[in-house]
Amino acid sequence: MAGSSTAGALCAQRVRGCISMATAGGHVPVVFGRSIAYECASVSSSDLLLRSSPPGCMPRSVKRRQHTRRRLSVIRDIWGDRWGVAERRPTGYGFSVYMGWPYSPNGPQKGGRAAVIVTAPLAAHLRTHVQRPHFLPLPVGRKTLRRVRELVGVDHRVWTDARIAWWVERIDDLARLSVVKFAAKHRRAAWTRMGTLSSTLVFKMRVELLG
Repeated sequence: MAGSSTAGALCAQRVRGCISMATAGGHVPVVFGRSIAYECASVSSSDLLLRSSPPGCMPRSVKRRQHTRRRLSVIRDIWGDRWGVAERRPTGYGFSVYMGWPYSPNGPQKGGRAAVIVTAPLAAHLRTHVQRPHFLPLPVGRKTLRRVRELVGVDHRVWTDARIAWWVERIDDLARLSVVKFAAKHRRAAWTRMGTLSSTLVFKMRVELLG
């Protein structure tokens, strides 16, 4: 007990001394075994506490910070693969978009920019709103979103085929009704990126499909 108290007192004394010297613009003594090196005081507080502590005496605040850095959230995508989370981007639809890298027993396979993790809520959102992909925006870029939509089976080709089928199913109304009446009748179910149906678009599709 006496030895432990002495070591603790020595640790606190050296920390206070180094902080005082750093504040005064001096140099901080760093103990390496029996030799003493001097470094400039332009170091972080964590480094300051670590370097000024005797062997076996690490301040608790530094231990907590190091433990936090090592902690990494791991989640699974819709295929069951594990990913290390680098960033969480909230949405207004009841789920978040997660960015990260594939995870292995040795840790996340970091390389390049973090990718979107295709979680179950994200995939369900894209598949549910396949008709209007841009109506409910997500916190990712257009190119990234296009790639993710392709991964879950609702890419641009699928959307285009479904859009053409939507117009063909309403070909009789397109030929019979005026562009204004057609837009008013089918606006709520419009198969467009933003969910809008203008008279200009109706006229364009009439020309393309009916000539």
